[in-house]
Amino acid sequence: MDYIIFKEDSKDWSHIWDSLRTNTINDGLDEPCVADNNGHQWMYMGSFKNGNGIATEFRHLCHPYDNKLHKVPIYHELIDKESIGLSRRVK
Repeated sequence: MDYIIFKEDSKDWSHIWDSLRTNTINDGLDEPCVADNNGHQWMYMGSFKNGNGIATEFRHLCHPYDNKLHKVPIYHELIDKESIGLSRRVK
């Protein structure tokens, strides 16, 4: 398994942010990929690659829905290997 960081403006980067934007926790928000709440916003925590499968996590420390911590996992198949900007083997 590898810990990876996607390059901004890559196909996979766009896919994970689109997935976060359409997550039901963000319904009704003007800027669902930001979800600003007193300076707290969505944070990309990184992704793990196992074969072609990708598991990504976003975290929000104080989501405007309920002022609580929320973690949103995004699972997908790698779209473009050129999307990977950083990769480190994890044991």
